[in-house]
Amino acid sequence: MRLHSSSFTLALGLGLGLSLSACTALTNFGEFHPGNGMDGGLDAAGPAGDSGPGVDASRSDTGPGSDAGPSSCSPACTAPEECCGSTCIDTSSDLANCRGCGVVCDTLDNSTPTCDATGCGYACTDGFDDCDRERSNGCEQSLSAVAHCGRCGHDCTGMLCDGATGNCIASCDPPNMECDGSCVDVTGSDVSHCGSCDPCPVLANTTRSCVSGTCHYACATGYSDCNGDLAMGASSDGCEAMLLTYYTDSDGDGFGTGAAMMGCTVPLRTSTVAGDCNDADGAVFPGASERCNGANDDCDLNIDEGLAYMGVGVGGSCSCEAGAATATVSCGGTGTAICPFPSEVCNGADDDCDGADDDGFACVRGATMSCSMSLGFCTFVGTRTCDGTCNFGACTPPAERCNGMDDDCDGLVDEGVVTLQPPVGGFSDGMLIDRFVAAGWIDAARGGAALVVRENATTPRTLMFRRFDGMGTPTGSYVTLAMQTASEMSTGMGLNVPAAIAWDGSSWVVFYMHHTSSGGEIRRVTVSLDGGSVSAATTEAMGMSSVAVSRAPSGDVGVVFGRYDRVLAGVWRAGVWAHVPSAVISGRTALDYAQATWIPGRFLAVTSEVSGSSTAIMATPFDAAGTAASVYSFLNGGAIEIDTRAAFEGVSGHVVITFRDQSTGVPSAMLLDPATLGILGGVMSIGTTSNGPRVDAGNGEIYVGVQPDFRRLRTDTGGPYTEMFDAAWYTDVVLATPGASQRALTFAVSSAAPISGPASRRFACP
Repeated sequence: MRLHSSSFTLALGLGLGLSLSACTALTNFGEFHPGNGMDGGLDAAGPAGDSGPGVDASRSDTGPGSDAGPSSCSPACTAPEECCGSTCIDTSSDLANCRGCGVVCDTLDNSTPTCDATGCGYACTDGFDDCDRERSNGCEQSLSAVAHCGRCGHDCTGMLCDGATGNCIASCDPPNMECDGSCVDVTGSDVSHCGSCDPCPVLANTTRSCVSGTCHYACATGYSDCNGDLAMGASSDGCEAMLLTYYTDSDGDGFGTGAAMMGCTVPLRTSTVAGDCNDADGAVFPGASERCNGANDDCDLNIDEGLAYMGVGVGGSCSCEAGAATATVSCGGTGTAICPFPSEVCNGADDDCDGADDDGFACVRGATMSCSMSLGFCTFVGTRTCDGTCNFGACTPPAERCNGMDDDCDGLVDEGVVTLQPPVGGFSDGMLIDRFVAAGWIDAARGGAALVVRENATTPRTLMFRRFDGMGTPTGSYVTLAMQTASEMSTGMGLNVPAAIAWDGSSWVVFYMHHTSSGGEIRRVTVSLDGGSVSAATTEAMGMSSVAVSRAPSGDVGVVFGRYDRVLAGVWRAGVWAHVPSAVISGRTALDYAQATWIPGRFLAVTSEVSGSSTAIMATPFDAAGTAASVYSFLNGGAIEIDTRAAFEGVSGHVVITFRDQSTGVPSAMLLDPATLGILGGVMSIGTTSNGPRVDAGNGEIYVGVQPDFRRLRTDTGGPYTEMFDAAWYTDVVLATPGASQRALTFAVSSAAPISGPASRRFACP
C-alpha cells in the first residue's frame, strides 16, 4: 500500500435538519454484494424492530454529527484518549474520531482510510496510486494503465502494460485481458476492470471494491440503503439516506445522553437532542430551573448558581473579612443561601464575625511588642512577635548595623554590613618590594599592625619592618632587620622567605629564614614598639625551611619550625623561651610548609606531607608547656597538598586549614572542630588560580587571600560558604584584626611586577 496523509477537521452540528455535502463521509454502514440479495448487515448491533429489509426502525437521526451534549466520562480519560460523549476514545487512531471527537475519516476510491499524528489520511490499494495528488478522487490511477504502468508516469505507449509486473510488453498472457492497451487481470480487485474491461458503476454515497472480479458496494460513513435497492446494482440509487443521530432519553424530558446512535428512523425513548446530565430525573435537563439542592439541575456544570450570599454563589468561599478563615456558602433550612462562619482560629483576623480578631487567644497573630534581653555583657532592645500559635515568641534582637557595635549580641561586630575599602596609597619611599612575608597585630590603642617585607632581589635582599595603624595607614619609616651580603647575593645565599612576626607582650619578635652554605637556618630578632631598636640576629633552629607563629590572648607566642623530616614547636613569652622548641612531629621524610595557629587553651602545629601518591595534612596540638598531643592526619592518600595555612576563629569555633592541590592547582579549604580536630562539612574549593592561599581569622569571620582575589569564608548561616570581595588584587598577607568597624587588613602587590611599597585595604562601614 502507498500511504497518503491529509489532515482535516469535520465540524458536527446539533439539532434537527442538519445536512452535510454528499462528499462528506461519516461512517461505513452496510455493504452490497451483487447476487446476494438485500443487505442483511445494516446496524446488526442495533435494537430489533426493523420495518423492512435494510430499514432499522430503532434508529433515527437529525443529521450526521449531531452533538451528544457536554462530554462526561468517569473515570476521566487519559492521553491520548478524549472524552467523546461519555466514552473514552483513542483519537490518535480512531477512524470515527480522528484527532478530535466526531472527526470521521472517509473512505476514498481504491484506498483504506488511516488516522495518524497528521490527521485523516488514506493508504492506496495495491495496484493503484494517487498520481494526481488530489485527495477527492482517492487513488484514481490503476498501475496497469499504459500511461502509468507499474508506477505513476511510466508510459508504455505503443506497447501493452503488464499490470502485474509493471513492465511494457508486446502481448497479454492469460488470465490477463487487454483493456485499452493494458494487460489487466479482470479477476482481481481493480474496480475499473472488474470481471471485464468495464468499471464497477458509481453509486451515490458508496465506496466500490472488486473481489475476484465481482463488484461490491459499501455505504459511506453516515449513509445507509434505507430503501433496500442496493442489490439492483447500476440501477440502484445507492445509499440514498443520511443516517439520523439520536441518544437515549430514559426520563422522557426531551434531552438524551450517552453515546450517539445512528439509524434510518428514531426509536421510542430516544431524542435527537443531547446534553441531559441526569437521564433518571425528568426535571434535570439543559435550561431547567435551578433548585437549591446541591445538584446541577440545568446541566450547565454549575451547582445552585444564581443563589448567593453577599454576592458569593452556593459552593463559593465566604468570610467576614480578608484574611479570615473561610466557610462555604450553602443552602439554609429555608432554602436561602447562607455563610456558616467558622470558629475563631489564630490568624490575625475575625473568623467568627463577632468584631474581634483572634479573640480567645493570648495575642493577635503578627502583633509586636518591645522587649530587652542581656546576653553576657551585651544588652539589646528587640521585638517580641505574636507567633502562629497566638503566643508571644522570644525577644528577637535588632538587625546588625555598621556602627562598630554588636547590635544583635551574637558575638560578631558589623557582620554582613561592612565593605572592602579602596587601597591606602601615597606612602612609597622608593623601595621596590619583592615580598610581603608577614604581618602582626597588637591592638588599636598601641598602633595596630606591623609588617615584614623583603626588598626586591635586584639589590641585596633586605628584610624590612614597618608599623601601620588600625586603618592600614603606615606610620614611621622602614626599619632594616637583616640584609644579604654581597658574597651571599653572588652565591644565592642569604635572606629567603618565609618569615613570621608577633607581639610577645613587650616587643615585636620576628623569625626569618636565612640560607647558608651548610643549609637553611631560622634566625630571630626583636623590635621595639616603634621600631627604634632592633636586636642582633640569633640563630634559633638549624636546617629548617619554614617558620610560623601564632599569638594567644594571654600573650604567649606559639612558634613552629618545619623541615622535611620533623616539626618543632615552642612557646615564646615576653622576650624569652617559655618552652624551648622540641619535636612534635618526627620520623617523616617529606614535610613542608609548617604553620601555627592558636586554639582554645593551646596551639596547633600544622604541616603537609608530600611523598608521591602518599600525601596528607598533619596537625598536632601543644600547650604552653610544650606538651604535644597525638598527630592527626587528614586527606590521606588524596591529591598532593602544599602551601598549607591554618587559622582559628574563636566566635564561630572553627579551625580552617587552606591548601593547594599540586596536581590541579586548585586552592581549597576544610573546617575542623577545635576540640576533636574532626573535619566539618568536607573540603570546599575556594578559588581557581594556582597560587597558594593565605588565611587569617577574627570576629567570627575567616579571611582568605587566593591570588589574585580576596574573599571571606563565612559560617554565620549554619554552613560554610565563600564570599569574594576583590578579584583584582595579588594578596600576599591577610591580617584579621579585632577592631570595631575594620575586619581585616590586606597587604598586596601588583600581579604584574613589584611596586614601590606595600598597599593595604581594609573592611569598614560603607
